[in-house]
Amino acid sequence: MISASVRDDYDAFELLHLFSKMKKADVKPNNNMFSGLIGACNGLIALRLREVYHAQTVHCGLSSNAFVGSSLVDGHAKQMRLEDAIRAFDEIIELDLVSWNIMIDGCVCNNSKEHAVRMFLQMLKGNMRFDGFTLTSIIKTCSKPGDLKHGMQLHGCTIKLGLAHETPIHNSLITMYSKCEKGMESPIKIFVSISEPNIISWTAMIYGFVQNEQSEEAHGFYKEMLRSGVRENDFSISSILPVYGNLANLDARAIKVLVWIGSIGEQFSDRHVFKVWQLGRCTPGLYENGKT
Repeated sequence: MISASVRDDYDAFELLHLFSKMKKADVKPNNNMFSGLIGACNGLIALRLREVYHAQTVHCGLSSNAFVGSSLVDGHAKQMRLEDAIRAFDEIIELDLVSWNIMIDGCVCNNSKEHAVRMFLQMLKGNMRFDGFTLTSIIKTCSKPGDLKHGMQLHGCTIKLGLAHETPIHNSLITMYSKCEKGMESPIKIFVSISEPNIISWTAMIYGFVQNEQSEEAHGFYKEMLRSGVRENDFSISSILPVYGNLANLDARAIKVLVWIGSIGEQFSDRHVFKVWQLGRCTPGLYENGKT
């Protein structure tokens, strides 16, 4: 019943009520149940609920299970509670590839390169074979020129293991090279080798051009993305907006920006409005003559 309710996206409080009824009926919970309950924790109450379920897993002797432990690690990491995620990870007795991947990715998402690299090295010492997901995450730790050598070594690993064709790895490599290497020659080579680039691939390229101060190229790539039928999302919109503050002939382009804003409707968030407002302050004539 609880597992089905989790799949049906029941409210967290309704799930807690079902769990309480199950406990009163003296029904013993299992790994799948706890994993689902922990994964369903969201919103402001998530931390408290996760603590409740964590305590119950300890009471039932299930906190060391890889399935349950990984859910705890993932939940804590998503709430930017890395130390709690690491403690939950350390409780797992038999670590599997999924557990390692969730922990490493959690470190990356919490902007902790040190912990991510340390976990990756521990994984290797334990003779655990990594996969494309592992490499996708660890490549993200290479984000400045001094990391280029390590990024290239990881790129070599993807080729050696036959994983270089995977789009998520391509996307991470595009971002890595655009941040660590001057210019966009390497990212362009990687991008054109992708058989079906997705929105993340396009956004990584646009962001890379912007970071390398190649506004015209970023603008051209964005137009090509739309022509190819790929629909923009929140991240691609955020990536392209700064371009309009760098291009020449801003008055003419500003009109295009405003027309484009009107075409994306509800996708345009308050954060985008603020960015355009900033652009307007730096761009003489942007909001003149009733162009708002």
